[in-house]
Amino acid sequence: MAELSSERLEQFSVWRNLRSALWSLHHARLSIKGRELVPEADVSRRWLLITGIYSLLEQSLKFLYNLEDAAYDKKQMQKDNHDLYAVYQKLLNRQKKILRLYFDEYASFLDISGLDGLDAYLKEKGAASRYGDWRYFLIEGELNELDQGQTQPLHTDLMLEIIKSVLDLIISEINEQITINSVSRRLERELR
Repeated sequence: MAELSSERLEQFSVWRNLRSALWSLHHARLSIKGRELVPEADVSRRWLLITGIYSLLEQSLKFLYNLEDAAYDKKQMQKDNHDLYAVYQKLLNRQKKILRLYFDEYASFLDISGLDGLDAYLKEKGAASRYGDWRYFLIEGELNELDQGQTQPLHTDLMLEIIKSVLDLIISEINEQITINSVSRRLERELR
């Protein structure tokens, strides 16, 4: 890796922590299989995963924006509350374009109906006005998927993939020598 300034090293450390959290959530996701006999147990098994995914996506988007606007501090982050869409809207157009491409490519691998792109997804699912609802939507989406055998638009894997794309974009912003792989190329490498 090229020589990085102390500021970039600190940013890299934050990215590494976000990436570690992502892998922890990914492994937690893989450990949850099937249905429990009691419906409440299904909800409780997924609760930590769901809250972790939403929080990690929120923190990743805020960190990506902070890379471009150092004035975006804790006080301003609190004003955005938990509104994923508001933070996403602050990103540079080129960053949003990359994230849209990632989202569309990953969504094409899933048999999901009703997805109108990343902007619409975050506006509907990530708005602050929906903050109290998203946890239930994700859990219900997961449980409906198990019951109906079809992928739901609220799938936790889709949320994890959005986080992966944000983290890929962050590391390429921190170190320009790191390139972003397409979803298909990354999946091909992961499945080897």
